[in-house]
Amino acid sequence: MHRSQGFTLIELIVCIIILGVVSVIALPKFLGLQKDARVAVLYGAREALMTANNFVYTKAVIQSQETIDGGKQYNIDLDNDGNNDLIGYFGFIKNVIPAKELAGFDPQLTINTWYGVDSPDEPYFLIGFANKPVGPDHMCYVEVYYPETPGGQVSYKIQTDDC
Repeated sequence: MHRSQGFTLIELIVCIIILGVVSVIALPKFLGLQKDARVAVLYGAREALMTANNFVYTKAVIQSQETIDGGKQYNIDLDNDGNNDLIGYFGFIKNVIPAKELAGFDPQLTINTWYGVDSPDEPYFLIGFANKPVGPDHMCYVEVYYPETPGGQVSYKIQTDDC
């Protein structure tokens, strides 16, 4: 009697069908995990910028710079060496590059200034992912709102609709 080695065609088809069903069931869960991971990164970025802003604000208060919009003039000394290192906006980080460096953002994140800010309803900074455009067509970012006057609080809003 001849013994055959390997799988029959029916066994292979059944395995392929089972793998297909399992992948169809697992795909939505996998995509949900990706969204959760992106949202967690945004929350981490928000916390990092909050910490950096708190550090800068503390330095600004010590140097009596918390009521001044530095404009284009460096007005906050971060390392106590006698040289101003940062342009402050009522004691907060004003420009994108120092914000990204002080918050220690991962290269996958980008931080942009919302140009044309003329009302408190518009964010000052947007923090999003470098591989996706930040804006109304792709709502997966952190909005950072700065106060219009000295003594105000920075507020943060996270948009996760398209993560």
